[in-house]
Amino acid sequence: MTLTYEQEVLKAMLRLSRRQRPSTQEALSLRVGGTDAELTNALRLLDRAGLINLRDARPPSLTLEGLAVGVALSGRAKVTPKVVQTRLAA
Repeated sequence: MTLTYEQEVLKAMLRLSRRQRPSTQEALSLRVGGTDAELTNALRLLDRAGLINLRDARPPSLTLEGLAVGVALSGRAKVTPKVVQTRLAA
């Protein structure tokens, strides 16, 4: 299964949250690579999909739905939920 860049960002946010670390732009970039513009676009797309909360003054945080999708993507689940592809396509 090949994950999209946005799905990789979501998984990285889950790993950071499990370690009780903020999902700063630097921390996410270190884990998923890509340019700052690609990361910013991915975060905006995840925010529009309702999977993260994106606020100007704080690092992005997972919503409950984002947490569920992140866990499903983390390899613990064998099937990628259709909600991921549906939400990101919107």
